[in-house]
Amino acid sequence: MRWALVVLVLLAAAFAATPASAATRFRACPEKDAPRCTTVKVPLDRSGALGGTIGLHVERWNALRERRQGALFALAGGPGQSATAAFGEDGFSTLAAGLRDRDLIVFDQRGTGRSGALDCPGVEKALREYDLERESAAAEACARRLGARRPLFTTRESVADIEAVRRALGLERISIYGVSYGTKVALAYAKRYPNRIERLVLDSVQSLEGPNTLYLDTFAAMRRVFPALCRDGACPFTLDPVADLSALVARLGEQRLAGFVVDARGRPRRRSMGRFELFTLALSGDFSPPLRAAMPAAVRSALDGDAAPLLRLVRDATGGAALPPFAATPGVERLSNGLFVATTCEESVFPWGRTSSPAERSAQAQATAEGLPESAFTPFDRAAALDNELLRLCLRWPTGPVAPDLMGGALPDVPALLLSGEDDLRTPVEEAERVAAELPGATLVRVPATGHGLLSQGARCVEVALKRFFTGRRVDPRCRQERVDPPAPYLPDSLAEVAPTPGVAGDIGRTLAAVGLTLRDVEEQSEAYERGGGLRGGRFLNRPLAGGVELRKVVVVPGVEVSGPLDFTDDFQLEGSFEVTGSGVTGTVRLGPDGLLSGRLGGRRVKSPPGTGPAVEP
Repeated sequence: MRWALVVLVLLAAAFAATPASAATRFRACPEKDAPRCTTVKVPLDRSGALGGTIGLHVERWNALRERRQGALFALAGGPGQSATAAFGEDGFSTLAAGLRDRDLIVFDQRGTGRSGALDCPGVEKALREYDLERESAAAEACARRLGARRPLFTTRESVADIEAVRRALGLERISIYGVSYGTKVALAYAKRYPNRIERLVLDSVQSLEGPNTLYLDTFAAMRRVFPALCRDGACPFTLDPVADLSALVARLGEQRLAGFVVDARGRPRRRSMGRFELFTLALSGDFSPPLRAAMPAAVRSALDGDAAPLLRLVRDATGGAALPPFAATPGVERLSNGLFVATTCEESVFPWGRTSSPAERSAQAQATAEGLPESAFTPFDRAAALDNELLRLCLRWPTGPVAPDLMGGALPDVPALLLSGEDDLRTPVEEAERVAAELPGATLVRVPATGHGLLSQGARCVEVALKRFFTGRRVDPRCRQERVDPPAPYLPDSLAEVAPTPGVAGDIGRTLAAVGLTLRDVEEQSEAYERGGGLRGGRFLNRPLAGGVELRKVVVVPGVEVSGPLDFTDDFQLEGSFEVTGSGVTGTVRLGPDGLLSGRLGGRRVKSPPGTGPAVEP
């Protein structure tokens, strides 16, 4: 699926280059220092019906040791992501555990990056702007643009291309690392060419049958992930985050949620959202733990009549702040949505017949969904499932009468390491469990409190697992990863709702607590934006040279304006002195590096007592 993409920034030193085999000559890569490059030409159409070739752009980093024992192929996600862009400009340190005796081979799959990236401008625009109304027509126009080439960009063709690259490099067997959609390609290759596989590493596993085009596996994962996020009283503002989400989905089915989001100049801008934006927000948390941590409280606020926190989160999810770098940096050479559509629409299993008309497809999808219990879609609903992006994109795509066959038999009995984040909604851990059951030599490492793309998440247990796996030692499937971003607090829309700081009664105590909420909120927002608006007013801007953030009448709780510098100390703690103005209590407050607040409000000296926790997360 499109948001099942992930970027791995891999940094390393350059290594001396020698040819991987006499059959293929590598040369210096344009604009890159460390790898060496070549082009492997493959038939556009292996059936022979269409002539022409595709030049697959291949890059190679030499093994750390001179005596090589094969190669590790790295496959990116998508479908549509350029692997050579995803795997860094000049290195492979993230995968170094497997590269002591193996070269790293990265190539752009057909239709991506420098291997003839498919360019469908209408699809790029519709997906970038989250325009559901235009997606079907844009995909249909893309199909016309591709013409007879349309069915030649599936997983089956990518598998044949991998085999062509292996042969061109003169390699007897290969290991494969795949992430997200890349795991599906890796599994398909292992199934088709079992004797050519040495080892498999599957990161955020998508099965050969995936993705589920009604998102049933994602809905089921939500019913597990959100309660886990709020475990042990971490969300005191709600009794049941899944029930809250379901209630909001029902409300959005009747009317879109409308309100204002404050821009970087402190001006309110009207925004609205529906169920699709809410679903996109939930998925975006796979790449942005702070975004997911803020969702339960924002959903609760929306149910209580306060739209501001949720509308701002949706802005973050769809505006670039919470997107992985490859998605936030547009360009068909990095991410081809044309290839995404061509692969997904041609080979995915949809709830309709392949040769049905668009009207028939809509009716068949409706009938399929109605044949399932409503509980299968919780916390969303049947209507939301039928209005999803995949169904919209592919409704008018002219698929051939027969689905592309991945061919091959059982998966091979080779060492396989599967990595799955327990918070992953795109490729849930349950899917990894099903795949692990089909791989005789599989070890599944479940990583708690972690989303999509494990190698980019920095979990220590993943690093250890890779080192042990590639040195032939037993891998411990247990992982004790702690949650880095706990659920964000509920942000009240009136001062009367704020619980006073312990030991400081009345509106003065409420104001002191509101200052703490404001500073924490700005600190989190400033990590995503160089400048931005407060939740309800004012603005902030980063000061890179000074190492801090300047607040200018920022309002998170109505009636409490906070102005002043939020600075980092030499040991990366936060401190600052702030003026508190507004319609209520006024004064000055200082944040110490211990995270506690002190100062003078309403003419009275105040201090947050030890044990109340830091006002701002360091």
